[in-house]
Amino acid sequence: MIFETESAAESERAEQPELETKSVAERAERALETVADLALAQEPDRDGDADAPEQRPVAAAEAPAAAAPRPPRATPSASGTPSGPHPPVRARLGREATGIVVLVVLALVCAGLITAVVVKTRNDAAIAAREAADYTPPPLATPEPVATGPVVAVIGDGSTSSAGSGVTATQRWTALLESSLGGTVDADAAGGMGYAAKSRSGGTFVQAAGDVPSNAKVVVFFGGAADSNIAPLSLAKAATNAYAAAMQQAPDAKILVVGPAISSGVDTTDLATIRDTLRGAAALVQATWIDPVDKDWLPASKRSASPGDLSASDEKAIASKMRDAVEKALR
Repeated sequence: MIFETESAAESERAEQPELETKSVAERAERALETVADLALAQEPDRDGDADAPEQRPVAAAEAPAAAAPRPPRATPSASGTPSGPHPPVRARLGREATGIVVLVVLALVCAGLITAVVVKTRNDAAIAAREAADYTPPPLATPEPVATGPVVAVIGDGSTSSAGSGVTATQRWTALLESSLGGTVDADAAGGMGYAAKSRSGGTFVQAAGDVPSNAKVVVFFGGAADSNIAPLSLAKAATNAYAAAMQQAPDAKILVVGPAISSGVDTTDLATIRDTLRGAAALVQATWIDPVDKDWLPASKRSASPGDLSASDEKAIASKMRDAVEKALR
C-alpha cells in the first residue's frame, strides 16, 4: 500500500513537468497569435492612415495576460471580394491622387513662368535692337588745335584792324602770321589809335602795352600814322613809355617797332617825321626798328593808301615780312 502511494506520487511528479511544459507552450502559442493579430490590425496604420490612433506595442511579456479573443477575419462576399470596408486603402489612394495633381499643377505653373520669362526676354531684346537701330550718336566735338608755337602780341592802328573789301578774317595778315608760326597772335588794334593819339574808344599804344600777355615772346608795335598831329617830343615820350610797359608786362619778350606801312592820308613830310621819331625811341630801349617803306613791303602805289585799300595780296605780303622779322627775333 505504501509502495502504491509512493508510486502514484512519483507518477504525479513525473507528469507535472510535462503538464507545465504543455501549459507554457500553449501560452506562448497564444501570445504569438495575439502579436500576429495585433500586427495585422496595425497594418493599415503603416500604409499611411493618419486618422487611426497610435497603437502602443504590446510586450511579449504581457502576451499571456492579454487573453482577448481573436478579431474575426473578413469573409469573402458572394462576389468574391472581402465584405469588410477598406478605408485605409481608399485614403491612401486619395492622398496619392492629390499629390499627383499638386505636382502637375506645380509643373504647369513652372512651365508658364519659364515661358513668360522667355517671351519677355525676347521682347526686351527686340525693343533694344529697335532702339539701337534708331539711335544716332551725337557728333563728336572737334577739338581745337592746341597752339605749340610762340605767343606774339601785336599793337596796331587801322592798318592792323581794318582791311579792304572782300578780305576775310582768315586772310588778314595777323591770321596768316599766326598760321605760319603755329602759335598765337594776340592783336589789340583800332583805327585812329597811335602812341599818343587816341582811338574812338580812348585807347592808345601805351595802354595796350600794359595788357600784353605775360608769356609773349615777341611784342610788335605796328603803325603810328595817327600821331601826325603829335609833337615829336611828346611822340618820343609816348613811344618810350609804351616800349617800357611792354617790357615790364612780358619780361622775356623781344620788342619789334614797325613804322607806318601806309600813309593813310598823312602828308609825306609828317610821315617822315613820325618814322624818324619812332626810330630814335626804339634805339633808346634797344628795340628792333623796321621801316616798311624803306624795305618796300608794299608797291609804291599802296604807300599812300588807306586801310580800306589793302587787298588780300597786300595782307599776304605784310604777313610774309612779319613772319621773317618774328622768326629772326626768336633766334
